[in-house]
Amino acid sequence: MATPVKPTRKNSVTKVPEKVPEKLTVNLEPIHEMHYNQIPNHNFCYALLDPNNAILHTPCTCKDYLQDIIFVEHSGKPGSVFGLTWKPGRIDLNLSRYRMALFGGGVKLQLKVATIQELINYFDDAQGIDRSLVLETTDPEIIVVDYSKEWLRSCPQFSALTTIIRISGPYTGGDPIEFLMSMEEKRKKTNPVVPRYSQIEVSRLPRNLPRLLALLAGKTFSFSWNSLRNTADSHETGIFGYDKFPEVDIPNME
Repeated sequence: MATPVKPTRKNSVTKVPEKVPEKLTVNLEPIHEMHYNQIPNHNFCYALLDPNNAILHTPCTCKDYLQDIIFVEHSGKPGSVFGLTWKPGRIDLNLSRYRMALFGGGVKLQLKVATIQELINYFDDAQGIDRSLVLETTDPEIIVVDYSKEWLRSCPQFSALTTIIRISGPYTGGDPIEFLMSMEEKRKKTNPVVPRYSQIEVSRLPRNLPRLLALLAGKTFSFSWNSLRNTADSHETGIFGYDKFPEVDIPNME
């Protein structure tokens, strides 16, 4: 198969929410405090927000914890994995949009708002999902991603969003396929100069690149949260771990 075509856009027109004019204030007091076991070697963190922009849990560096939280909400049963303990009923799964805060850990993410939003929007459009917004906060290191419920329709789909967010560090705008392919070419030759928090996603490109390109090509898949047995399953069933995630063939991939 030839090199993947340019990103597609679904026929339905994606709605762009009205941008919030002022900088958001995020309540940094975790509603539920966690002591995670999985702590990578960087300070970039995620935290899901409630509708009042309060963080629902202690910020986490491992994005798989977010999948575990949403799985517990779907299952209706408490779950725990690697230091996370969650009870259902803390998140309303009937909302149309959700928010997560990103913590730069020394990086002023406020400077990356436009490019992070641009990259996510390419994937939004290709998947026919209402466009995400990336919002500034009163702290230059913290930004907020406002995204459609469609990103939560499955465990690997949600994992794809958090992967796109983390690999966006070195993205400066333009064609997302050229960006991803260039990151893979640099990875094969040397260690590309990227923000520290993006390094893990660049290292995973041999597995994830065909999958990210499939999303940009408009490929979709069916997967039910109910097919997962427990939080151990949800933790491992992301874009990297789900064997049936759609892929695009790429010549000369290692």
